[in-house]
Amino acid sequence: MKYRIDEPYNQIFTVDTDRGVITTNVALDNEQLASTTFSVVAYDLGVPSRSSTATVRLSVRERASPTFDRPSYSFVVFENQSPHTEVGQVTAASLNPSIRYDLFPEASDAAADFVNAAFEIDATTGKIFTKLVLDRERVAHFRLRATARGAAGHVGTAVARVGIQVADLNDNRPRVHWPPPHDVTNGTAIRLSTGAR
Repeated sequence: MKYRIDEPYNQIFTVDTDRGVITTNVALDNEQLASTTFSVVAYDLGVPSRSSTATVRLSVRERASPTFDRPSYSFVVFENQSPHTEVGQVTAASLNPSIRYDLFPEASDAAADFVNAAFEIDATTGKIFTKLVLDRERVAHFRLRATARGAAGHVGTAVARVGIQVADLNDNRPRVHWPPPHDVTNGTAIRLSTGAR
């Protein structure tokens, strides 16, 4: 069995005469791919030769949108760490080799400005860093959204929720609540009763 493509499409496409594998001779844009239909003729070498024709229709297959490896992430970072402390990393996969990551506040309220000022994401690696020194007494938990999209105009955007807990760091000196200062003898000791008589 042999294969051929007739004029004028044999200028654009080539078919392997023995295997029937079709390849392009030129680069095709999306419009050409979406509207091209041509025929491939399969024939034998008998006398007389018999043949059959198959119609080939090309279609554009959109690349799949990026997808995160999980729908939500939860990270913990200690308060009072220096800026640019790594918090964690989000990861997305795509047929497109290049992915861009962005980070946004979960809620669009007055706290959103502080969230934007508190964290940043590396657009290439998906690693999240602090941008300032965090204080657990001020804000103990942040809710954000990470997005992933193709860097070269890739179709579709993936979204994942990101929760960041600010952990307490023992940064306050202990305070004595008991005994009250007037019960302390000589300022350094207290009297204890054993209950013995």
